[in-house]
Amino acid sequence: MFVPAEPYAWFLRQAVASRALPVACLIIAGTAQARAETSCSDVKTSFAVMAEHYQPVIKSSFTSEELRILASKAPRKRPHQPLGFYVGTFGYKVEIVAQDAQQCALAVTVRLLLTPRLIEIASDGPCRPDIVAEHYLLHARQDDLLLNSYAEQARGVLDHLQLANPLRDQDVTAGDAVVRLVKAALDRLLQPYDEERQHALAAADTTEALTRLNQGCGRAT
Repeated sequence: MFVPAEPYAWFLRQAVASRALPVACLIIAGTAQARAETSCSDVKTSFAVMAEHYQPVIKSSFTSEELRILASKAPRKRPHQPLGFYVGTFGYKVEIVAQDAQQCALAVTVRLLLTPRLIEIASDGPCRPDIVAEHYLLHARQDDLLLNSYAEQARGVLDHLQLANPLRDQDVTAGDAVVRLVKAALDRLLQPYDEERQHALAAADTTEALTRLNQGCGRAT
């Protein structure tokens, strides 16, 4: 299971603890269908990788003072006042569909997911809510771009994945064996994801973006 990169993960944990937000983390999952006896000596696989990121829900569940307290305890400081925050939960699923009864042909679909996603804006802030939401949507778009990049990398990794003799373990089906190999390859690929995500989310705080935020928020920067 993957969680949002800091400092956004910290905000999410604090928000859940204080307000019980309806946020559920996605668990890495693999499914194999048509669990039949396999008699083929060679398993053919096809791969598809999808990046799925949905529009964040925008809420105003916190006051400016509550956001200030949260920000004062955060491990990383942002270049503007805590006018709100953005969080998005990352996970992936591996789905296997057998194209024949013997599982000699398998269609593998990998879904990289950003859901649920949330933008919180101070309920009593001195800033224009649309300007604040616009700013945190920039962070969400950086999240989207990184997810798209990893989806492209995953396609390349899976296209070159060595699936020689996936049935050497006779206690599992061909589908289960392929899921195991795909997950191992994805986990290796995703090792730097959290750190890269921190940098990607922070990249939204450009001089231009902060100037725009300042125009709608007075002393926001």
